[in-house]
Amino acid sequence: MNFETIDVRFQDTFCFLKFNRLEAKNAITNRLVDEVLQVAEMCEESVTVLILEGSPEYFCFGADFEVIYETMKQGEQFEQDPEPLYNLWLKLATGHILQYLMSEEKPMPEEWVLLLQAILLLQIQMLSSVCLNYCLDFFRHVYCLS
Repeated sequence: MNFETIDVRFQDTFCFLKFNRLEAKNAITNRLVDEVLQVAEMCEESVTVLILEGSPEYFCFGADFEVIYETMKQGEQFEQDPEPLYNLWLKLATGHILQYLMSEEKPMPEEWVLLLQAILLLQIQMLSSVCLNYCLDFFRHVYCLS
């Protein structure tokens, strides 16, 4: 499956999803939300860890205000349906997949860190020892431990 705003690869039970909107500092658009939601749904059957990655320069800048500005500059009404983004956060927060956010150099925005912490707390409460096993598998994989 080809995506415009993300790069995706699968390895064993891991899915690596990298934001790929460098020209916009990986800012969030409707298309990006739709594509990440598609991948999250694809992961439901066989993936245990979904790793969300940014670029070396930016993890994710937040909303793409340039798109909003350009739309309004043309005299059009910018309409944003919050439901897809809410559905994505809900799927990430309540699904069986453990998420891990990473960026190669710069720290991620505080709101992403807070979101990750909330998601992990929910998942730990819901998954208990199953979540712990996934965490251990993930760290063994990332750090090449046997």
